[in-house]
Amino acid sequence: MLELCKGLRKQTNILKQQSEDLHSETIPKQWRKYVVANITATAWIIDLVKRVEQLKRLSESKDFGQSGLWFGGLCFPEAYLTATRQYIAQNNSWSLEDVVLKFEIGLPVQHTDMLSIAAIGALSNTAEISSTNLRAAPAFDNIKASWNQALKLGDFNTNLKCNYDHSANRDFLKEVSLSGDLVEGGADDVSVSYEVSHDFSDKNTNVKLTANTQGTTLSAEYDRNNGIKEVSAERDVSIADQNVNVQPSWLVKAQTARVKLMSKLGDSKDSVSAQIDYDTNGKSSSYEVGYDHNIDAGRDVSATFNPDKKQLDVDYVDNKFESGATWTASAEVPLEGGSNILDAAKLTLKRAWAW
Repeated sequence: MLELCKGLRKQTNILKQQSEDLHSETIPKQWRKYVVANITATAWIIDLVKRVEQLKRLSESKDFGQSGLWFGGLCFPEAYLTATRQYIAQNNSWSLEDVVLKFEIGLPVQHTDMLSIAAIGALSNTAEISSTNLRAAPAFDNIKASWNQALKLGDFNTNLKCNYDHSANRDFLKEVSLSGDLVEGGADDVSVSYEVSHDFSDKNTNVKLTANTQGTTLSAEYDRNNGIKEVSAERDVSIADQNVNVQPSWLVKAQTARVKLMSKLGDSKDSVSAQIDYDTNGKSSSYEVGYDHNIDAGRDVSATFNPDKKQLDVDYVDNKFESGATWTASAEVPLEGGSNILDAAKLTLKRAWAW
């Protein structure tokens, strides 16, 4: 990337996409070699520096991390855990099957034969609580959480993600998914990725395959209940010197053609978007338009207008209000009706954080 900025390397589709990702504070896909939380690119770089600093300290340490270890800061903590178990078993002439992982909170590690590790730190986890309509009976009535873990299944690296949603399935997980790359391609090669998920609330399994080649992304989605759900494509095109992200798709069951368009406004982080749907059965069309505005670092506001619903949706996202948390205020404003639109508006609040 530095060579590109200095004019020493030619532009490629991958470098172009990475530049756009960094401009929008998104972690480039090629950088996601290990599981991290849903953070900005800047936060990812800071996190990477801390991980490298720990690796340097561990390489110079003679106690193999017993004096202190940020377990979640390892790129592949499961490998460290396996090596630790093997070392302890060999050092004590024990069978590896006799070594048991022991998890304790608040107690320091004093002996090498007691493996006391906060294993939850190895995961990239998020949680959020959301409220009911604050203009009616305000209360935080739902909680969601997600757990992520990198796994190795044979020759494949995959990411395991578990989602909990109290309102959807209060007694168990709502969804579990596995995702990863089937084929890793270079700049001009084809790369293929997958995502398989199972929803425990509606007992349905969904499979999505995505192929990327030379800047074009092709996707197909299938679930057990409905068969093939959607096929789509995505590519950035230049229109009147303006870069536009175009996503045409076909919704199989609904027999609906859909086109999504998104473009940034100049050199700013602001963007406009539009979605047009055409129902081939009813010969009718619908659309919605959106606008995203970056107020300043860590503060964004977005608005979406749907003429058919006659409703304006506004979201304000703030990462600066509370350190380590993201607050989102959402308003649903009806644009018709006899009452005052502000009195009829629905306002909700959400707090999300990584742990």
